[in-house]
Amino acid sequence: EFFDSMEPEEVEEEKKEESRSPRITREEIVSRFQAAEIERDRLRHINLQLQQRLADYLHKRKGTDDLPTITQANERSSAEQQQRYQKHLAEIEALQVKLKRDQNEFESRRSEIESHIETKKIRIDQLKAEYVRMVKEIASKAVFSRSGKTISTQEIEGYLADLKAKEEELIKTRHDFHFHLSS
Repeated sequence: EFFDSMEPEEVEEEKKEESRSPRITREEIVSRFQAAEIERDRLRHINLQLQQRLADYLHKRKGTDDLPTITQANERSSAEQQQRYQKHLAEIEALQVKLKRDQNEFESRRSEIESHIETKKIRIDQLKAEYVRMVKEIASKAVFSRSGKTISTQEIEGYLADLKAKEEELIKTRHDFHFHLSS
């Protein structure tokens, strides 16, 4: 093996260089595939020759003719395999394009929804502030019907704190409800 003839430091450096190497391009893959096909065909031819020689030897040795002869008819043609490879490669490329398009569409939609949510949050905060202002204004002018005294700022703040606590409890309840629905 290649690494057996190298020193341990060289092996580590070679592995580091391999991990830093850039990604293989499609053209390189195609050329490597074609080279591998040529090598496979060459080795297949040698294999067939050796099998034929073995069959001839066994025929001579046993004197039987019932052993089948080895032919290339049982094997797939290289052209068919190449065609299947090209078809699958085209499918992969089409799926990669679709994935990229779907990712872009998803990202666009996600950004749009986040923007819409942020706009709604700002509007809700404005409405809450307006509501608190109105409650304070109305409560500061209100009077108790029995005593005729005005409502103190402490009581107004207590009322607003109670409202805030109820709102937070409602939000928590809604969150829990939606969480259980999605589970």
